[in-house]
Amino acid sequence: MWNLCFKIGLVIAFSSPTMKLNALETHFTGQRLSDIETYINQGMKYENIPGVSIALIEAGEVVYMNGFGRGDNKDNPISPLTPFQIASLTKSFSALVILLLEKDGKLSLDDKVVEHIPWFRTSNKSRSDQISIRQLLQHNSGFSTQSGNYTQNNQYRGPDATEHSVRRLLNCQLVSPPGNKFEYSNSNYQVVSHLIEVIEGTPFESVMAERIFQPLGMRNSFVQIPLTKTSIPALGFPQWFGISVERPFILGRMKMGDGGISASAEDLTKYLLEVSNGELGLVTQKMRHSLVSTDLNNSQYGLGWQVSDINGTALYEHGGNNGGFSSHFGFADANDQRADIGFVILTNYSSALHTEFIGNVRRTILGGKPHANRLNSTSLISLITLYGTILILLICIYRTVKTDKPNTIALRHFIFSSFLLATSYIAAYVIPALNGINLLSIYPFFPDLAVGLIGCSMLSLLLAVLLLLKMGEFWKAN
Repeated sequence: MWNLCFKIGLVIAFSSPTMKLNALETHFTGQRLSDIETYINQGMKYENIPGVSIALIEAGEVVYMNGFGRGDNKDNPISPLTPFQIASLTKSFSALVILLLEKDGKLSLDDKVVEHIPWFRTSNKSRSDQISIRQLLQHNSGFSTQSGNYTQNNQYRGPDATEHSVRRLLNCQLVSPPGNKFEYSNSNYQVVSHLIEVIEGTPFESVMAERIFQPLGMRNSFVQIPLTKTSIPALGFPQWFGISVERPFILGRMKMGDGGISASAEDLTKYLLEVSNGELGLVTQKMRHSLVSTDLNNSQYGLGWQVSDINGTALYEHGGNNGGFSSHFGFADANDQRADIGFVILTNYSSALHTEFIGNVRRTILGGKPHANRLNSTSLISLITLYGTILILLICIYRTVKTDKPNTIALRHFIFSSFLLATSYIAAYVIPALNGINLLSIYPFFPDLAVGLIGCSMLSLLLAVLLLLKMGEFWKAN
């Protein structure tokens, strides 16, 4: 989205011992590993990133793992064992649980949701009755991006949270008929999390632990709050004008299925190896094909995996963003198994002014060149405009309060008041809606942007009211 980072201070790197096996040296050569490390260190300094954890896979083996920087303001060092909030990477885990339930004969991907949750519906019941489990997983159910982002700041942890997340969709309007159009929406996986709880009869956290974490030996992975002892989790650092500020924030249970997992880089290599190779027998070849297939979808999205092409090689990947965290992982498929690679990139920052770091690390891993580090010009202009407007509004409010009643009332006073009311509405509703989110949900990710929008909205409304009151006083006196 939007990103700014002033070069204020340097990140102190507490690098853990690097793991380098790299016997094959076909893709991740010594030079490429050096290039990756060089960019990570440079990028962390430029974007003021507190911590990074990375892991690389080649030909079915983990060839490199490393941690850079700190996990919190206590300077706890990042290591490959450090759990990070992985945000939307969670979706592939939720999809895998559904496939495991299908394998057990408890459901079918083509079942309608109402077959398992009879009261499930949206504002158009005839449409929502046709939504299948597969369509939820592939984001072509008809839910909008915006409908899925209303709970980005919700911290409710009640046992009925997943049910509540589904019931709130009662008045939701689908933007397209089910199966007709791809639109990424967290609503889909919020329904999936409740579906899992209904079918298994146990909390989503327990299902994820029993079905995936424990079988794969993922000891530093959990859903939102650890059930057992783990390594010290990284804390999130959303940025204010490029300055990283620690914010120990954990989302509520409504967000478990679409973005609730925390995991270490080491654990995610175990997960990637199982999804790509199925060495432990958890993921069958049929299940793997279902996860990454786009045959029945109108996009390049499988079941919790984005599908792309890198020089003729299929790449299955996903990115994620929670407030104070940004992440990405993926694996490439090649006819020659020696050319199979996988990667994990975890960071504990989110920013409105820089958007290059994750993409540049990914490019370097895949053999490309990183883009030049630079500020996001759109975001920079937006922030300058927002806070410049706030300053002007404060000056206008001060002058309006201090000035006596006007001697004359012109049409321009009414026009200006109307303009201010429109500005308040645009800042509070229109701009967030254009980005598929609501105003309060922006704050965990980009607090500087959210405060600017809230400030513009409230001050515009206040000045409009003051002007209208002044006009009323003048008309009453005359």
